Amino acid sequence: MYLAIVVLIQACCTIDSELCWNCIPPGKHRSKYVFDIPIKLWPARDTFRVGDTIWVESVFSKRMVEATTGREFTIENVEWVPDILIFPLTREIIALYKKDIELFPPWDELGPYGFDGEMYSLKYHMVLKDTGLYIHCLQLDETSHDYSELELEGKCPSYGVEVQMIVNDGDDNNIHMLQQSPHYYFVNYYSEPEVFYTRGCYCFRVVE
Repeated sequence: MYLAIVVLIQACCTIDSELCWNCIPPGKHRSKYVFDIPIKLWPARDTFRVGDTIWVESVFSKRMVEATTGREFTIENVEWVPDILIFPLTREIIALYKKDIELFPPWDELGPYGFDGEMYSLKYHMVLKDTGLYIHCLQLDETSHDYSELELEGKCPSYGVEVQMIVNDGDDNNIHMLQQSPHYYFVNYYSEPEVFYTRGCYCFRVVE
């Protein structure tokens, strides 16, 4: 009887049943795997001065733990391409923010995450050059890479993948500052927790 049950479960796994140990557990109504990429931004303040520097670092192992199942997957040789967004919240959205904040390495030289065979890493810093209220988001460039289709060993075939970018272990990250923006887009899109806290966002003010 026991052998018959094992054979049945294995057969179900081949047709992507939730009986498969690698699939989302029963009761978890999701059809995708969720992975978190950590981001450290420091100093974690709400107010800076012109000339100050903000440091950003994202380092994580190729052995990533899936959030719903708690299962560890090895994800190697993936080209994680960052998409860094920095917008002024109290001026025109099309403002030339690259004059407000200088990035090192420069914007056009910042490539994908490095990979040394064990760890992925991305590091840069920003020098603040003008006053204002800003939002900074470090997310993945999904226009050129479809991360939802990542191939994982042991992955259930019909399950997609979602990658979340988490700043400072999911701290507040000054989300309340979005309410000070006159722009409908920022208040109504980025202030949604499922957007702000999964796309690597952080708000800050720069003063003289």
